[in-house]
Amino acid sequence: MVVVKISSITIFDTGYPNTINDGTRESATNRANSGTAIVLQAVEASYERRAGYDNTPAIGRFYNDFTTQLSPAPLSFASVEAPKIRITGTLSRTVTADMDMIKELDKLCTTRGIKLLYYNSTTDGYRDLTDSLGDTDTYHTSLLGSAIPHLHVRFNNFSIRHTSDKLLLRFELTCEVMAPTPAPA
Repeated sequence: MVVVKISSITIFDTGYPNTINDGTRESATNRANSGTAIVLQAVEASYERRAGYDNTPAIGRFYNDFTTQLSPAPLSFASVEAPKIRITGTLSRTVTADMDMIKELDKLCTTRGIKLLYYNSTTDGYRDLTDSLGDTDTYHTSLLGSAIPHLHVRFNNFSIRHTSDKLLLRFELTCEVMAPTPAPA
């Protein structure tokens, strides 16, 4: 698992049900943050992908061709899980915009549109996970305003912890990365 501290990361709810902006787009009221990009400051992101192996014990003996010793059973490749990204950060109880953002972060799990996850600075000279693992595509250039490397994701978990003796609320968002957008036909 790769864990990276990122100064900011941006999430944009496209409102489209797929990665090629095809089909009926959800209205602004049915998108997280009314379809306006959500910029999260001072967050940490972790990326994880797993491969599935079939490690069922093999029946019988496997002999190496060159000796009479037993060879290890082969480990069969079975599948690959979708990558998961976990974003953690804090919101201040004393900042109205932060407290209003809680509802919008929660909507990331409930709205139907594909979300774009990206680092919103293309001029600071830094690279991050979305820049390294993401792609640009013609479908989202118009939505983002330029060709920014991004990942197509669906959020499946939002949690936030509110303790009465702290001024900061710690949140966690978890999403799964979808396949990249196919090349235009």
